[in-house]
Amino acid sequence: MPLALPLEKFYQWEKETPYKTFLKQPYHGHLKSLMWSDVSRQVRSIASFLMLQDFPSGSNIAIYSKNSAYWIMADLAIWLSGHISVPLFPNLDGPSTKSLLEHSETQLIFLEKGKNWESLKDHLPKKIPKIFLPPHKEKMELLWEKICTEYEPFTQNVLRKGDEVATIIYTSGTTGAPKGVMHTFSSFAKGAQNILDIVELKGEQHFFSYLPLAHVAERVLIEVGSLYVNATITFLENKSTFAKDLNKARPTVFLAVPYIWESIQKKVLQKISQNKLNILLNIPFLKSYIKRKIRKRIGLKRTQFFLSGAASIKEDLLHWFKEIDISIIECYGMTENLTYSHGNLESPQFFGTVGKPYPYVEVKFSEDGEILIKSPCNLKGYYKDPERTLNELQGSFFKTGDIGQQDSQGHLTITGRKKDIFKTTKGLYISPKSIEKLFYPSPIIQYICVIGDSLPSSMALVTLDQEDPQFSKEETIKLLLAQKEKVNERLLEHERVTKIIILKDTWDENNGMLTPTLKIRRNVIEERFKKYYQKWHDLEEEVIWEEEA
Repeated sequence: MPLALPLEKFYQWEKETPYKTFLKQPYHGHLKSLMWSDVSRQVRSIASFLMLQDFPSGSNIAIYSKNSAYWIMADLAIWLSGHISVPLFPNLDGPSTKSLLEHSETQLIFLEKGKNWESLKDHLPKKIPKIFLPPHKEKMELLWEKICTEYEPFTQNVLRKGDEVATIIYTSGTTGAPKGVMHTFSSFAKGAQNILDIVELKGEQHFFSYLPLAHVAERVLIEVGSLYVNATITFLENKSTFAKDLNKARPTVFLAVPYIWESIQKKVLQKISQNKLNILLNIPFLKSYIKRKIRKRIGLKRTQFFLSGAASIKEDLLHWFKEIDISIIECYGMTENLTYSHGNLESPQFFGTVGKPYPYVEVKFSEDGEILIKSPCNLKGYYKDPERTLNELQGSFFKTGDIGQQDSQGHLTITGRKKDIFKTTKGLYISPKSIEKLFYPSPIIQYICVIGDSLPSSMALVTLDQEDPQFSKEETIKLLLAQKEKVNERLLEHERVTKIIILKDTWDENNGMLTPTLKIRRNVIEERFKKYYQKWHDLEEEVIWEEEA
């Protein structure tokens, strides 16, 4: 029996469950529920409008918006009208947005007039039509609601072919310029169905959408996953309402990046100290009640699967959550294989690994230890870049760029990035990622980047945790020196960190130091600070404050 493609699942639910709530859109603290019949009408009206435009079949249409019900509906309308969706991260600056719109040859863009509109609008090519998504504070030329009112819903069920390109996903670019990754409808279908075959979801499903839908993991799990299990999606209103919105959604499956898991842990420990929590969890007749109460307060009481992805998660954090009956499955994948690669489904066993390959995934290693993945969801290619496509594929295996190792049972451990490895002036190679992981858990470090290319030894650039600055300058230096010494005991002599540089500015998405999924951008960090490396290295102090150096 052939796999049902995403659009076919849309047709199924609009017909079979027209009065079931599919999307819940927040607005000023209230949720507006959209049933499948509501979604169907809007998607089909927008599709009618798109089909009446003079666009060639299979044109690229962009979505630039924070997560919302309208984001999902726009994507479905693009597919229904015979086109290809190009999601863009909603925090992209003007020049970057313009560059991607031009590279993708976008014919039209669905656009939210968000907080960065003033800095964005002058960079948007005037020739590209713009459909503005709700809500609006002023009248614009092409409004979503106006189109839905004026255009009759398209009534046919278009059948897109499995090998047709469904989307072009631009990578978040931790190592260089973003690349447009092409994926087919068949890839989405295989990834969703294969996961459902190995994960047993029980009862009605409720998802919470807050990580950018332009990111592959959120797109596959939340948007496409909801189509295959008929889940209800509740959206985040804004960052400040995260805790409240999560409690409203009470998701049955919850995906977070490591930073979010760390933030949840901090919020719990602000309410109850670690010492008190340890005592309560050791009282037999109380511990089950305490665990349930914490999960309920977080909003994860009915969650069946807890997932972490996009970056490696600290092993001690996994153990901490395990103590309150939250067994996090660490997943591994990338844009190029729709994240369909690995997941530690045996959690809480084998913490520190990303588990075994998913069904129909094959793994092998190059001579230098690079992980090569053959997945049924591997990319069709890079948009307008056949040379890169050939370079990144070794036969039917994708070169991940990650270094790792596999145990005898097939559990995979990621040890570093091939491009991140650098050589000191002593001619010895260092993998920074494996060193950075050793600095956690830390009561003081928020982000760390180990550098040392063309230096005699490695140094660590760190930003301090600004949320709870509880240590004096002297205490900070003592803590960092102690951590450095502890880490160095576990390293080979040539790997040892000689200096720690405390940077004055925090790292975030806005200043380009982090990707939208909060991974450090080494190339950006290197470009900004490399001119100071030798100067810092030559100073006598082992802990150096950037503002004083």
